[in-house]
Amino acid sequence: MKRRKQRDAASGRRVPVKERWGAAFFCALLVFAWHVPSACAGFGKPSKDEDAPKVATVIAVLDGDTVVLENGSKVRYLGVDTPEMDHETGRHECYAREAYTRNKALVLGRRVILAYDTPTRDEHGRLLAYVSTPEGISVNAELIREGLAYVFRGPEGFSRFREFLALQRDAVLARRGMHGRCPVREEKSYPGNRASFIFHRPACPFGAKTHPDRRIVFATRWDALMEGYRPCRRCSP
Repeated sequence: MKRRKQRDAASGRRVPVKERWGAAFFCALLVFAWHVPSACAGFGKPSKDEDAPKVATVIAVLDGDTVVLENGSKVRYLGVDTPEMDHETGRHECYAREAYTRNKALVLGRRVILAYDTPTRDEHGRLLAYVSTPEGISVNAELIREGLAYVFRGPEGFSRFREFLALQRDAVLARRGMHGRCPVREEKSYPGNRASFIFHRPACPFGAKTHPDRRIVFATRWDALMEGYRPCRRCSP
């Protein structure tokens, strides 16, 4: 059977169909190869996080859940939230000092191991990491276990949430750390937000802004903590 041919515009020779399709395929392959890197740029970790240290020395402890590494990077412990320290006024939340002191004892001046999850950074550009001591102590988990930190359950979630929640439930039931030593004025109920996983006092203006579809009500603050919700910073339920 005769092969169909088409005249080449430049040379005037007739080009077999098979040859024309081969050339077209090669050109398409070049275009694909050129565009693949940019098409795949959205997958995996951002390039700025590829150099995030796996092992580093802690040179400063800012509070119960934030440290500074030798390269200047700030690290926020992933999945935990310790009571707030107010360095300007000195009016620290209950058990903030204890959380800070314990964190400092665990990591200051030491080489620590860092592991990352998703997301790798918070809105302030700080690295979010699971931090472990050379002895294998998970600092994140230890702070929750000792009743020095709440589970920080953000909208994105994190892989060790169930593990951390189990530790928090145990600390709450045992009234360990701040769960048994920080005085709290009880309310008849505590509205929570299913999106932020924060619970409030009934009169809290921030709680009042919660959309009805995201609203959940707990009978006690203990119920909220047992479900992985953390207290509002403003109304301190």
